[in-house]
Amino acid sequence: MTSKNRHFNLLLIGDLETGINFITLAIAQAASKYGEVLSGNYLDKKTLSSRKELFHIRYYTNQFECEHINCPLYPENIAKGVVQSDAVVMIIDLNKGLTHRHSSILKYAHEYGIEQVVILQLVSLNSVNEIDKELQELAVLETQETLENIGFTPENVYFINGCIEKDSLDIAANILSIVDMHFRPREYRQDHVEMHIEKVYHVSDKGLRNATVAYGYLKSGIILQGMSLSILGVADQTPIVRIRSMEIFGQEVSRCEAGRSVSVLLEKASKDVLQPGQILTTGEKNNKVIKDFDISILMPILKNIDLQIQLSSTPQIYVFYNMHKINAHFGDIQVETDGKSIKAKILLEEPIVLTDILSVIISTSEILLVGKIKTDS
Repeated sequence: MTSKNRHFNLLLIGDLETGINFITLAIAQAASKYGEVLSGNYLDKKTLSSRKELFHIRYYTNQFECEHINCPLYPENIAKGVVQSDAVVMIIDLNKGLTHRHSSILKYAHEYGIEQVVILQLVSLNSVNEIDKELQELAVLETQETLENIGFTPENVYFINGCIEKDSLDIAANILSIVDMHFRPREYRQDHVEMHIEKVYHVSDKGLRNATVAYGYLKSGIILQGMSLSILGVADQTPIVRIRSMEIFGQEVSRCEAGRSVSVLLEKASKDVLQPGQILTTGEKNNKVIKDFDISILMPILKNIDLQIQLSSTPQIYVFYNMHKINAHFGDIQVETDGKSIKAKILLEEPIVLTDILSVIISTSEILLVGKIKTDS
């Protein structure tokens, strides 16, 4: 396979307990027959079982050059992973079915335009003999009903069952086959550059005065070596920076198209200006400063869940701005009259310059409510 293959972003979501990292390892092994797998040290078996952070690896399938996003089920990972994806593979426990947390994440993904889903229903070797076939069939029907209620169409949803210890390579091969045969990348705008900055590294080198490396996700457009871009997210100004060089998975490139994660070495980028959460762009927007906002989030399924009780248990709040976590707390939170959604005022500990979408995750021991707002800026 070559880099001429079309690019595809595949998001794998699941708990460490359901073996997400080992499924990623199996997929990498299954994909190795198509070409080189670039994974850094992320698939080191000594640390794999406890690795909690989101990470990317690259491999090829018969049709695609895949950027695989491994996303253990933690709020910060979800906020970053969903916005970068063309399709979602959701791992669930076959004996438990789709939980409230899973359904909220899938609703969030659908709101971001993701329409292609694989539900990976797994059991461990220790519990294979404990499977209640009748309950298992009921869980599958409930999962299908929930996905349709969210808005996913049956022809874009695929189910794979298996035992993680015995069937991992077969499961991986089935996932790659579904991606090749049935899934397609989303369409990206090419006329407008928008790169969301996730990490910033300041370079100290004699020949690179005021140079900075920005790592992030190119949401739209095409960037080229030597291109000049504006920084959105700086109050009262729009600084200009120039791309000196770029890397994708450690390989230097001169061009990057939308849908990829990329590192760019920027000239004229002061360490006091460029920060995570900002946007590099060829477009223009007003840099609007906000200190608070209101949000309403609907829970997709509520069986056996009382939102009022959940909110009384001091829920945690996570606010993400262009995939960057910012500190915030509740000004007010209440269950709305329909009993199925919450309304909250969110207070930011520091004002931000809003240029795009704010994502909000409200978490308790049993639920994960995920929503987003787009404020005119």
